[in-house]
Amino acid sequence: MTSLLVTPHQLDPRFRDESAAQGEDAHRIRMALQDIHRLLDQAQTRGGARSLLRKDVIDILSTTNRRGWDGYEAIPIVPATVAKTLLFIDILPLDMPTPDVTPEPDGEIALEWYKSPSWVLSISVGQHNRLAYAGLFGPSKTYGAEEWHTAVPRMVTEAMRRFMAEDTAPQ
Repeated sequence: MTSLLVTPHQLDPRFRDESAAQGEDAHRIRMALQDIHRLLDQAQTRGGARSLLRKDVIDILSTTNRRGWDGYEAIPIVPATVAKTLLFIDILPLDMPTPDVTPEPDGEIALEWYKSPSWVLSISVGQHNRLAYAGLFGPSKTYGAEEWHTAVPRMVTEAMRRFMAEDTAPQ
């Protein structure tokens, strides 16, 4: 007995391959469609993860909106910081994994990606148009602060690319 595997895209009429075309061009088109299906699946999965991430950021406000929320002298996280963090999440590259979210005592929100103790990236978002970032990539590191408005600054994008570099990350 033969088992049939059906993907959700095969059930969607927009993605059915009803073509009987043969040849090299037809094969390339089918391969490109498979890549598109894979990317759509990833985007849908990450979209759900982004919704949860957005909720986590919004929830931070309720526990950090007063001075000393950490038991010491932490600066309150204000709605403007949450709004800037949500905007930054919206413009993250789709292939970037979901970060951990951490409130910081200086009133900023950190987004942190972790693969190992020697492979870490942290980006802090505050209420003003400034991103602070620090990355440890094996024996090398990067850090700085960049102004931003509606796009991820080049240096921060480079740090994200370095974090995502699979061929150099520790196993």
